[in-house]
Amino acid sequence: MVHMPLSNCEVGGGVAPIPAYLEKGIVTGLGTDGYVNNFFEVMRGAFLIHKAHHQDPQVMPASAVWDIATAQGARAIGRDDLGVLAVGKKADLITIALDTPTPINERNVYDQLVLFRNPEDVSEVMVDGKLLKDSGRLLTLDEKAIKAQLREATTRFWQFR
Repeated sequence: MVHMPLSNCEVGGGVAPIPAYLEKGIVTGLGTDGYVNNFFEVMRGAFLIHKAHHQDPQVMPASAVWDIATAQGARAIGRDDLGVLAVGKKADLITIALDTPTPINERNVYDQLVLFRNPEDVSEVMVDGKLLKDSGRLLTLDEKAIKAQLREATTRFWQFR
């Protein structure tokens, strides 16, 4: 299954029982319907909504959220070749700047990634072994042209609403 916490909030769909699904071993991915396209926000939503819903700060630790966003997410869509760094898997990866006053270690790395990072912190992107973003600079796309096309398309879209 795929958990879409912010999409469900936006439409008033309620809170899925994801912690119970995970306890039962149900493979669960994390997603969005596109309404919220910042995946770091989606991860934060999954991290926070279950704590509030269950009134328990121990529910849905950041490591579980990271797992459903990566390894379990890949398995949920039938892609065993994605989601983890391992020999024989696709070389799709990002590097994230962790410039923070808080020291990063094995006990807090997932909290740092889920709670405090944003798309601006992604400095490199590699897809299928090909570098697409390096030191924060897109290598294969014209970002200004794409933004202009997107503004034009969304302007047309919202004229019909």
